[in-house]
Amino acid sequence: MFSTYVFLQVFNEINARSLSPQRSPLAGLLQNRAFLAILTLTVIGQIVMTEIGGEVGAKVFSTAPLPIMTWFWIIAGSSSALIFGEVIRLVRKAIGGRARLATARSA
Repeated sequence: MFSTYVFLQVFNEINARSLSPQRSPLAGLLQNRAFLAILTLTVIGQIVMTEIGGEVGAKVFSTAPLPIMTWFWIIAGSSSALIFGEVIRLVRKAIGGRARLATARSA
């Protein structure tokens, strides 16, 4: 489903806010109004394009409305991109801390 790819991209956009293991991409998220506006437009646009039914929706977007549980699974599954990114940051932070400690001990 295309909506899954769109929501994976939304969560990846949040993830990309921080490439450093020292900072969560969620830090200061609500202060960045432009970023929030883009995310909001992306999410609303995707939902509207998917949920438009009838002749117009079928011709223009080739979509059919999805049940609410399907939307739940799309968002839950695609949020794994953000969760995975946070886990990787925690691992990188832990490994980086150990490497600095080992370097300090050998010096």
